[in-house]
Amino acid sequence: CPVEYRELLTATRRTDCLGAPIRVAGRPVGEFWVARNTGRPFSEADEDLAVACGATLARFFRPSWPAAG
Repeated sequence: CPVEYRELLTATRRTDCLGAPIRVAGRPVGEFWVARNTGRPFSEADEDLAVACGATLARFFRPSWPAAG
């Protein structure tokens, strides 16, 4: 996690975080983050699921820029 996210995790007593991009037409429009306090690292399957969640969320974004043709 980036330093500022790690500070937020510490302040909220979380031990681990995992993020995935939300992209529309290849452009980043946001991030999907999850955190937990179990002290157990995220697995590769967790990473795959986070990426899938980011892709699913992207379907609901209506970007303000025109679609590139």
